Amino acid sequence: NNGTTWVDMLTQSIFPGATAEWKSATFPAAAIGQTNVKLRFLYSGSYYHWAIDDITVFKPSINNLSINNTRYITFGNTSPVPPNDFHDLPYDRYPKTMIVPFKFSGKATNIGSATQTASNMNVKVLNSANTALYNQTTANSNVVTGATATYTLTTAFTPSVTTGYYRIAYQINQTQTDESPNNNKDTLDYYITDYQYARDEGPMEDEFTPNAFYAGQTYQVGNIFEGRSNTLKCSSIAVAVGPGTAIGTTIQAKIYKSDFTDLQATSVVYPVNAWDINAIGQQKLITLQLPTPLTLMNDSIYIVMVENTVGTQAFKVCRSGAAIEQTSFVRYPESNGLLFMSKMPVVRMNLFTPAQTPGCTNPLANNYLPTATIDDGSCDIAGCIYASSSNYDPIANWYDGSCIVYGCTITTACNYSAIATDNDGSCIVPVTYYADADSDGFGNPLVSQSSCTVPIGYITNSADCNDTNPNVRPTAVEICNTLDDNCDGQINEGVALTTYYADADGDGFGNPNISQISCTAVSGYVNNNSDCNDSNALIKPTATEICNTEDDNCSGQINEGLDFIDYYIDSDLDSYGAGTAQ
Repeated sequence: NNGTTWVDMLTQSIFPGATAEWKSATFPAAAIGQTNVKLRFLYSGSYYHWAIDDITVFKPSINNLSINNTRYITFGNTSPVPPNDFHDLPYDRYPKTMIVPFKFSGKATNIGSATQTASNMNVKVLNSANTALYNQTTANSNVVTGATATYTLTTAFTPSVTTGYYRIAYQINQTQTDESPNNNKDTLDYYITDYQYARDEGPMEDEFTPNAFYAGQTYQVGNIFEGRSNTLKCSSIAVAVGPGTAIGTTIQAKIYKSDFTDLQATSVVYPVNAWDINAIGQQKLITLQLPTPLTLMNDSIYIVMVENTVGTQAFKVCRSGAAIEQTSFVRYPESNGLLFMSKMPVVRMNLFTPAQTPGCTNPLANNYLPTATIDDGSCDIAGCIYASSSNYDPIANWYDGSCIVYGCTITTACNYSAIATDNDGSCIVPVTYYADADSDGFGNPLVSQSSCTVPIGYITNSADCNDTNPNVRPTAVEICNTLDDNCDGQINEGVALTTYYADADGDGFGNPNISQISCTAVSGYVNNNSDCNDSNALIKPTATEICNTEDDNCSGQINEGLDFIDYYIDSDLDSYGAGTAQ
């Protein structure tokens, strides 16, 4: 009824956290069949960090269960999550020396229009050979329209200590045939490693760029980790850096316990090598050794951060995978800034038993450690790392500057190669382009830029003398005006010129003493110089000579052509004159 009355479809009185929540509601019966239905969303509260998005009106399927919130750990099962409780977070990589039991759970929402009966969730753990190591199904339950069922498997799973890649396959089943079977399943994965403990998802997806507000400051990037042992020691931190990192930037890892006031360990300072730089899809790791290994404490929370030691040095950490709220950070110690990250930085812990001596076990490496009993990924094998070089070493992972690479070595060239050591004459220098603001095909010599590609609105010549007028250009025809139409440095050249004379009295005849040369008529001027008195309009060549003291017709004579009569003085006024005539 056009908003006169409203019917509530859904009331949500509490929002437990910042995580997005999906809510659905069925239209009330009174709205069915109506042609003008309005939806209104009302919000009340003490602050407004809140939004509605992705609103969809749809006709639901009859049978449609949608899986969500699949987990293999207990973190997040309590809603809201207790503040600062980061126990049992999900990890992408678990060291085989710190295996934790998995507890599987998930949810399914009935977004269909009919109750789904005997619904359950099946979970399988599969190794890289696709062999099922675990296969369990929850008890059955019925799920009415709009409801969400929670499934929890009571049988825990202890992962194998065999290193490798594993998948966890979740499948929702019900008596009815689901009309959208693709949203009935989900897959999570994890790795069992020799020593790596990691939250991130692995290969670089992007790199973190610090806010310009903190330009020039050192900053730290990292993740929260949970200690699950009283004996394992963290001997090093692994980090992946992106292409925005400058070669030679010095970096360092720090480990804090619980908060940033309790520093537990600091790594050696490491200058970034050319080989360390990752591209999208790569995960080359730098190993930052801890001079004194840190022995973990069970159930303790550690914050592992990597920083640049000089604020002006470019440093960008790779990121991979979505971060759980408030578990990944960027910190600016100089200004006491702390921000949460939406994606996880590739910062990992390397954990070993007391009996193990981690280090580089490759005799070819610069940092070979003969006493090491387990390789910790830190080996630096010096050599040429660029495949285009004639002396490329495929096993090298630390650039020693030995590459012989032919290419363009001029830094200002369009095809400059940062890895080239010998100039092969292939350099392509930038071209100077000139602005063509009036789009007449000729550029402004005063506005230019050098570029390897043609900038929009620019051309290669600088021949224009007026870039605000498309009619003024070198190919234009010179016409009679005050402009240099054809940009040859002259005005009105080649145009017929006429001398015009001032006609101050407006009698149509000009003053020979005041003139202008022009290609067009000049206001107040005429094209003749016949006037002999330009201050009197009655004096002109066409005037009739009258008896006066003026040359009325500009003939050079006065009173010519007039009849003259002799007059004599009549002193006594008797009408008779005497003496000499005048």
